[in-house]
Amino acid sequence: MRLKVPPSVALKQIDSLIESGEDGFQFTLKIWLDAHDDEVRLSEKMRKETPKIIGGSPDEIYPVITDQELKAVKEKYDSWKERCTTTLKSVFLDYTPLHIFTTADVPIRETSALYRQHKNDQKCDEISDRWRPEINVLISFYSELSKNAKSPLFYIPEKAQICFYDFVVQLTPETNEATLTEKLFEQAIGELIDDYELYEHITGEDTESGLGMDSKAKSLLKNAVDGINRKTDKYFGFPLVRQSKGKIALIPPTKRIS
Repeated sequence: MRLKVPPSVALKQIDSLIESGEDGFQFTLKIWLDAHDDEVRLSEKMRKETPKIIGGSPDEIYPVITDQELKAVKEKYDSWKERCTTTLKSVFLDYTPLHIFTTADVPIRETSALYRQHKNDQKCDEISDRWRPEINVLISFYSELSKNAKSPLFYIPEKAQICFYDFVVQLTPETNEATLTEKLFEQAIGELIDDYELYEHITGEDTESGLGMDSKAKSLLKNAVDGINRKTDKYFGFPLVRQSKGKIALIPPTKRIS
């Protein structure tokens, strides 16, 4: 999952969503339990419905959940869902995490015809059923980002920034250096990539499946690599990119700045 922000920022924001989601779920659960444990409400419900049920399907249903309670539950859920959507868009570079969140599997209840007439109760249950799967998706994001956060070296594509702990190298956006860096960070650190593939990615030109690059193409890549390394060596204390024998890769950090 590619990020627009540092992993530590992403973790903090997603953790906040999980916490507020749990609060919302408990709020919904409490309203449901309080309503269904209320003997006055239940007796009133039975008094109004039973005579009609005896004669057949009731013409009028007396809900346990009031309109005001349902409104409070719905507002809390909708507000949280909107906040989640906004946060995921601001945290992740790709659309996929948001898609996974918005399409989380929600259990389908087996309901009776009578239950389906209890509109408020049914809608409250539907909202209650959504909280847990969506919270679980956020937990999976948090777990995955926690693994990535162990690496102090990362790249923020939208800002064209290479980060190592709290140190930042600012690249000029939409330059060869920035385009090369973004592509390299899509791979594992240390993973070798053919230089012709990177040249094609930067320029959009075809090198005829790696049959060879002319001196102009090689010079373009070398200048991009050298430019990145000059900056990271200055601010981080080590060069970031290795170029050798037609391959290019990120170099694992060898020095921590304290």
